[in-house]
Parts: sequence; C-alpha cells; structure tokens
Amino acid sequence: MNPTRSLAAAIIQNNYDRLWIYFAGPILGSVVACFFYELVICPKASLRRTQNYLCSSSFDRKVSYESIEQDTNTMKAYPHYTEYWKMCQIFIAEVWAAGVSHFPSFLFDTSEPNLSIVAGVIAGASYYVALWYSFPVSGAQVSPTFTLAALITRRLPFYLVPLYVIADFLGTLLAISISWSVSPFADQAPGTYGMTLPGKGVSNVAATFTEAGSTFILISVGLASLDEMRDREWRPEYGAPFPLAIMVTIIVNVATTIHISGASMNPARSLAAAIIQNNYDRLWMGFFANLEKSNIMKSYPHYVECWKICQIFFAEALAASIANYCCFLMDMSEPNVPIVAGFIAGASFYIAIWCSFPVSGAHINPILTLATLITRRLPPYLAPVYLVADFLGTLLAMVIASSVTPFADQKSRTYGMTLPGKGFSDLAATITEAWITFVLVTVVLASLDELRAREWRPEYGAPFPLAILLTVVINVVTTAHISGTSMNPARSLAAAIIQNNYDRLWIYFVGPIFGTIVACFFYELVICPKASLQRTHRFLCSKSFDRKNPYD
Repeated sequence: MNPTRSLAAAIIQNNYDRLWIYFAGPILGSVVACFFYELVICPKASLRRTQNYLCSSSFDRKVSYESIEQDTNTMKAYPHYTEYWKMCQIFIAEVWAAGVSHFPSFLFDTSEPNLSIVAGVIAGASYYVALWYSFPVSGAQVSPTFTLAALITRRLPFYLVPLYVIADFLGTLLAISISWSVSPFADQAPGTYGMTLPGKGVSNVAATFTEAGSTFILISVGLASLDEMRDREWRPEYGAPFPLAIMVTIIVNVATTIHISGASMNPARSLAAAIIQNNYDRLWMGFFANLEKSNIMKSYPHYVECWKICQIFFAEALAASIANYCCFLMDMSEPNVPIVAGFIAGASFYIAIWCSFPVSGAHINPILTLATLITRRLPPYLAPVYLVADFLGTLLAMVIASSVTPFADQKSRTYGMTLPGKGFSDLAATITEAWITFVLVTVVLASLDELRAREWRPEYGAPFPLAILLTVVINVVTTAHISGTSMNPARSLAAAIIQNNYDRLWIYFVGPIFGTIVACFFYELVICPKASLQRTHRFLCSKSFDRKNPYD
C-alpha cells in the first residue's frame, strides 16, 4: 500500500524484481478511491457537486452545492425522496460496505492454530471499516439480516428493501469472487473452502440454533446502538462508539461459534460462497436461523411499575446470557487459551453492557448487584429481580451453549466449570477470586461515581464499557490458571448444575462476596473523590444518605 516502503526495501536489497507492481497497484487504487469517495460516498455528493468537482477550478470542498440541505444519514432518518442519484449513491455505498466486510472470507489459512480468534478479529475489523466508511450515506446495513431488522422496527421504508438486499448480495458476491480468485488457500478444502458449514460432529439443529443465537446478539447490539430513545451518551450522533460495539460483537460471535456453525449471521455471505463453490449443502440454515430480532428500551429504574420491572428483568437476563454464553464454547486445546478466553470474556461483557446498561444498569453478575446495594444505588426490593434474572440468564445461555458445543468431551465432568488450577490450594484460589473481584468492583464503582469529574462519567461520554472489558481481560489472562477466574457466583453455580459437579463451589461464593464487600467500603471511604469523615459517617449511619452530596 506504500510505494516508498517497497522502493526503500528494494534499494537496500539491490533487488528490483517486480517492483512495478507496488507502484501500479497502490497508485491505481488511490486514484479510484479518490473519485469513488468524492462522487459517491461523500455525504453531500450530488450531480451538481460532481460537476463542480470535475469541471470547476474554483471547486470548494466545504460547499455542498445543493440548493436545499438534505440529510443523507439513512439510519437516523431514512430517505423520503426518490431522486435517482440518491438511490444510486445508497446502492453503491451498500455494495462497497458489503464488499469490504466480506473480502477476507476466502483469504484465511485454515491451518492457522488460532483460526477462531484470527477470523473473529478480521471479520470484526472488516465490519468496523465498512460502518465507518458508508454509515453516513446508506446506514451500512451490510447484511440482509440488518435490513430485515430495520424494516421490522420501522426504520426502513418497504420500497427500499430490494435496493439494500440486492446491493448487499452483489457486493458480497463480488468481493468473495475476487478474494477466491487470488487466494492461495482455496485448495485446503476443495468444494467447501470459504463456506459456512456446521463443524465436524455438529448436528444441523445445533448449528441452526447457534446461528440464531449469534444473530440475535448481533441484531440486539445493532438495534440498541440505533435506538433514538436512548440517553444521549449512548447514541451515535453524540459520539457513542457504536462501530466498536458491532466489531466486538462480531469478534466474539465468530471466535466462539466458527467451529459449530461457521459463524455466518448473514444469508448473503453464505449464499455467495455457496454459488462460488457450487455447493448448496445445508444452506437453508443460514437463512432461517438469521431471521431474529430484538428491541431494547431506556432508562435506569426509579420506579416500581410492573412493566418496568419486567423490562429490567429481561434486559438483565439478556445481558447475563450474552456475557456467559461463551463459557461452554471454548476450545481448550487451542494454544494461548487464557489470552483467547480473556479477550472473549471481556468482549462479551462489553457487548452486554452496551445492550442493556441504559435499561437495567447491566449488572450481569450478582456481585455487582451486591455492590450497588451496599453503595445505596439499588433499592433493596429490586435486588431479587436482578439476582434471579442474572442467574436464569446465565443458566439458560450455558444450557444452550453446552448442548451445541463440540468441545464438551475435552473435560467430560469439568468442562466449562471454574476450578482451582493444578497445584493451587483452595485458599490460594479463594484469595485470588477475592482479589480479582475487588479489582472488578472497584472499576465499576469508579465508573458509576456521581462525584467524579465530568470527563470521567459515562453520561458525558467516558468509555467505561471499555474499562470493564480491559479489567475482565486482565483478570482472566492472569488468573485463569490459578482459580479459573469466575468473579461471578451465578456463572460458577450454573456450570456446576449443568455438569452436576459441585466440587469446591464454595470458593466462588466466599471469594467474590468478600472481595465485593471490601471493595465497596474501600472505594466509598478512601477512593471516592469526595471521601471525608463526615461523608463516611453519613454513609455508614444515615438512612437519608445522598450519594450526590459531597458532605464537605
């Protein structure tokens, strides 16, 4: 992508073999990209602006050259106009977005030892690039499943559906055709390379339910990101990093389900690969499983209405399911398991927070319910709602995952459980669980602190889900071999129930609960920016303690 880099290396090695490729290719691509962006992707692209760009020496980039300002952000307000040029612009932008997101599909080395995480990162990053580039023009649907979701949720006029579906399919087919023609790995699996197929030993039903589950999560994140009723700090138009949420979701879904169903989540992607390979075996799973949708609402609870409590319950169950679904989908024979597991666990937390925080606060874990209870953020009567929802969501997700996973026979009685590592005592595991829970709860309390400076608070754009992601990644990577890294009694209990193995389960109640209690008092009495003797006295003794009052 850089002629000077190639030229410099050629000069040092005194070898100019085929150097012209690295001038011709980048220069051609650069010229095409410039005209393509200016004439199609630029949000204010129009026939009049194009004419001025090509023909006028006084062209001004900051002028829209439109007599009437029109909003082309079709996710925020889909077009209510039928001008030919705007339709073409949306079509081409969608073709490009679908192409970018699927170009790597035929470029994977399937012999790569860490294929699942590599494929996940590349797929997620490709989606991020596609969203970043074409969202302001077309909404970057990329997949017919997103088009279906936009139609069902009344964000997309019906007459535009064929435009998006055709554009996404053609872009996907074009990109996959090009990558297949240049791929050096196509002979690794003749007739099936690049296709989405159930893994070895995985039934059609298991693959279908896996596709449905991963698509459900992806669409839930997408709808949550676009929800016009969310608080300002969670909305894209005010700077919320929703492409990052989509990217993280794709990474987790691909890394955890590629061995089960092939991780499609996109009928167009599966159909394009089937056409290229002329192999339509079990293609139906990629269509029926992906017809999922979800919707999410808004606002942390300050009320007791039945519907709002039900809303909190289901949002929490969803969050707990997303965060713990991956526990029974890990291939324990992969190299660098703690690193892969840490990233997937952290990313799952990120997704869960992104989806449900504006509704329920995304406790996910009974430990965080205990922390919000101790720090006077949660009314006691709501605690049972959170505890039951988090446990049932965790148990449901683990039951589904354990029923479809192809890896359960790796450790028949302990797979998916949290247990002390070989050579570590129960006391060491308990202390480790207490410490890592202390760290997690401290980070959460810091993120929620109403007395922090404005730039550190979520309501003003502080990226606290990322802080949680990094905390979980660090905890899992560094302590998985010591205690199994639970930090969550519900997660450990659910796995024990599924495996009917309650060996040393007490560790994962005693350690996290102790760590949480210490973290709450430590933060409130020491770390809180407005901590003082007077505030401490009120916190410990007064029923009317007000969290937002510094008591200076």
